Amino acid sequence: MPNRLYSDDKIKFILLYLLKELEIPYDFQTISEIIVWDDSINYFVFTECFNQLVDNGSIEKMLDTDGKEVFTVSESGKLAISEVEDSLMKFVKERIMRSATRLLAFKKDGSNCSTNIVTMQGGYQLSCTLKNNRFNLLEIKMFFDNKEEAELLKMGFDKRGEQIYSTLLTPLSEDTKFMI
Repeated sequence: MPNRLYSDDKIKFILLYLLKELEIPYDFQTISEIIVWDDSINYFVFTECFNQLVDNGSIEKMLDTDGKEVFTVSESGKLAISEVEDSLMKFVKERIMRSATRLLAFKKDGSNCSTNIVTMQGGYQLSCTLKNNRFNLLEIKMFFDNKEEAELLKMGFDKRGEQIYSTLLTPLSEDTKFMI
């Protein structure tokens, strides 16, 4: 697991930086998935920081053309991030934008993860599939002695299926462009 960020101020600046760089509004679910994608920011801490930024006007809430609630950085948020952006470490900015790029491309392609646990004689079979609009990209079946282990790995694949896929491609292709 990467180093976790605990400072509320750092998390708020990362949020503002992300929204400034994305330029277009996104829904809360997408923003939260980007932010917690690599496990460096806790979801509950993120949610608290996000709500504080909405409450203080640094993040604006609006409705898109479908009436869905979306968020973008406000002018006061842009001013706040412009004052500290240079102090954000380059690798932090690159990591958050890499997460955003990967997740948004993953969603645009229609990719999604599905998992299923089947009770079998002597244990449980976990089936994990990563698919896009056209075909299955990855299918894995694993056997576990107990359901708790299967459930734990199921949650991990549901959360990080695209990362797992990219990580598997790296040694198979000997190409570092798949590295996360």
